[in-house]
Amino acid sequence: MTPCPHCGAATTPGAPFCGSCGRQLAPASTPDPNATQVRPATPNPSQPLDPSSAETAYAPQPPAQPQPPAAPQAQQWGQPQDQQPQQPPAQQWGQPQGQQPPQQQWAQPQAQPGQQGWGQPQGQQPYGAPQQQWAQPVGGNNLPKINVAALLGGNWIGMGMVAGAALAVALVVNLLIAFTMADDLKVGSAIALAFMLAGATFGPDLRVDLGDDMGQSIGQYPSLATLLALGVAVFLFRRFTAGHRDVRLGLGDAARVGVILSAVSTVLAIIFTAVKPEIEGYDGNSMGLVGSSGETGLSIAGAIFLPFLLSFTVLALSCLVRGDWMQGVFAKIHAWIAAPLYGVAALAALTLGAGLIYLICAIIGDDDARDFNAIMGMVGVLPSLGIFMITLGVFSQVGSKTKYDGDTDKSFDRLGDFADDHGAIFWIAPVVAILVAAAIAYVVIMKSTDRTKVQRNILVLFGAVVVVLPFLIRIANVHFKQWNDDDDATSMAGADGFQTVLLFLVLTAIMSAVMLVVTGNLDVNAVKAKAQQAASQAQAQYQQQQAQWQQQQAQQQAQAQQWQQQQGQQQWGQQPPAQQPPAQPGQQQWGQQPPAQQPPAQPGQQQWGQQPPAQQPPAQPGQQQWGQPPQQ
Repeated sequence: MTPCPHCGAATTPGAPFCGSCGRQLAPASTPDPNATQVRPATPNPSQPLDPSSAETAYAPQPPAQPQPPAAPQAQQWGQPQDQQPQQPPAQQWGQPQGQQPPQQQWAQPQAQPGQQGWGQPQGQQPYGAPQQQWAQPVGGNNLPKINVAALLGGNWIGMGMVAGAALAVALVVNLLIAFTMADDLKVGSAIALAFMLAGATFGPDLRVDLGDDMGQSIGQYPSLATLLALGVAVFLFRRFTAGHRDVRLGLGDAARVGVILSAVSTVLAIIFTAVKPEIEGYDGNSMGLVGSSGETGLSIAGAIFLPFLLSFTVLALSCLVRGDWMQGVFAKIHAWIAAPLYGVAALAALTLGAGLIYLICAIIGDDDARDFNAIMGMVGVLPSLGIFMITLGVFSQVGSKTKYDGDTDKSFDRLGDFADDHGAIFWIAPVVAILVAAAIAYVVIMKSTDRTKVQRNILVLFGAVVVVLPFLIRIANVHFKQWNDDDDATSMAGADGFQTVLLFLVLTAIMSAVMLVVTGNLDVNAVKAKAQQAASQAQAQYQQQQAQWQQQQAQQQAQAQQWQQQQGQQQWGQQPPAQQPPAQPGQQQWGQQPPAQQPPAQPGQQQWGQQPPAQQPPAQPGQQQWGQPPQQ
């Protein structure tokens, strides 16, 4: 047994590597029998070797430590010590030439962070081959990684409960409406209509087959079910996401609710499109929820997209009013829109109260609205009636518009004509609109945690009204489309969107100013002082401009008079000023009348543009006047 020159462990004769430390052994050489050989130094027998070196040759090794300097190689006879050949470091598998770590030998353990040996515990390096990966591409994979597990994971069960609660509320409300608004109740038709209305709660249209290649599409939200279902969804969603600490998690859960609602609505649309149940017993009451008799189904295209867009938008906006999970840019967005969003939510909720007032006014003033089925039909669209009440209150117009065969037929009424047709009690509408505008401004003021940002939040509320109110009007209005073999006709019944948004925005601005003054967030005296200061600055600026203009006019007049005096005092034979070239005989000077309109001057007569004789000395005999021919 020959000891290893590096660690001193016993080695097998002829082995190329040490079984303990893994270093390369010097190749055996055939000594010259006629020459004296110098053998390598051997370890001192008095120092005991490591007893575990030979027994733990293939045991797991601890992380590589700095190695002691290696013992010198065996010196050949007759060769100087400083010229001994050195073994080049062995090249790693898959490593380019010239990039080997210094003095790294084959089978030497490497201490590279982040690499784990085969079958070894985490953080320990194995004994044996190096950990260099074979043929690894340079630069790695820079493509973005999609975490499919994160997309498919998440709280699907909790969000399923939120979506299920919203669908349950929609179904219960529509069952109540379908059973009570029928003229001739048929249980099967009422149940089928209730399920279809539950799908239409989140956006899809009802499609009615009228026979003889005729059909009708009814785009109307059962707005009472829509408002209540979304309200329940927001309430449960906030409870299920209370433990989140990042708004992006909440947005992900909002998307899951939208996906579930769209999936359920699509299944309902496919079923009813295939079955097309016959709906009977509804005459299509125009004052409330529209019902139509015939084979009815749901729009599949609308069921795919609209429930997701509606529910995700509402739940995402509810995420933005919560401030404890906002970071970065979301925190800035929250600071700007949190309080105005509360005002928008108050507007949507107050449509329910305004609609109730509309219902009472209709029952009092209109005889046709006193039937029980008509009343229940109006109850099904109570928030829509609230939008119509606000529209009348801001003196906008409600009515219908029909397009058929290239012609457009409009029939709209403002408050005066509408009150004449449906009862004078509807003149209460302006009071309702004023109260709604004041209420949403008050909510924004109370929800503003930073009192210095109250006026800014009111301005943001104006923008939110411009964005949200058109969507509320779109949900409140009814859209029809009827087709046959020859022509198509489309119609709309409800509020005029543009005028309503514009007039309600003006009313909101007025009532917001009133509420700011009432709550002490707007100082009237300070506003007056600023207005007076602005008026004074404008007046001072006008007076300064007027004085500058007058000064410029005076300077121009003075320059004109000075030039005329210079022209009148110039004598014959004198050079004119450098600015004026000398006049030729018969040439008209500036400021003089044309020769044709001026008679020749008589002796002693004053030329036009010259000084009077009292200011000019008389000419001496032989002296020539300027501009006259020399006397012979």
